[in-house]
Amino acid sequence: MPSAAPLDSSSTPILAWHSMGAWPDVLDALKVLRNEGKELFVLANGTTRLQLDLVASADLKAAFDMLFSSQLLGSYKPSSEAYLKALELVGRKAEEAVMVACRAYDLRAAKRVGMKTVYVRRWTDDVEEDMEVVERENKGAFLNEGGFRGLPEVIRSFDSQGS
Repeated sequence: MPSAAPLDSSSTPILAWHSMGAWPDVLDALKVLRNEGKELFVLANGTTRLQLDLVASADLKAAFDMLFSSQLLGSYKPSSEAYLKALELVGRKAEEAVMVACRAYDLRAAKRVGMKTVYVRRWTDDVEEDMEVVERENKGAFLNEGGFRGLPEVIRSFDSQGS
């Protein structure tokens, strides 16, 4: 079997994506949602291999029912096709689903197809966005740093609204 090509410094940042840990507030919130009977899916741009590596390195393998990559779906977010194809594959209507993300463009696209949305603010993302606008766009579902802790409560509020 041939040996792998040596890595040069230009590939290091890309490889780092394959071994990132989860934010500290994520796992507990996902466990609560799983215990409440929620189905949890990843819908992310990138390769399927990247999604598999990320959930493994973040110790989140047991948290998700399915991983959808743009490679697998054949389209990239924020294209409506990506969201609609994932919904079709899991047999759900857009109004039955909630998109949770730390990127406003992602949530705007999810809203366009009829999904409910929750914005989780992270200091690493959306640095160019006006957070007042993003908060208005996600009224009642805008979570600041550490916000995943509040995610189960927001999801329950969607359930109680029946919409």
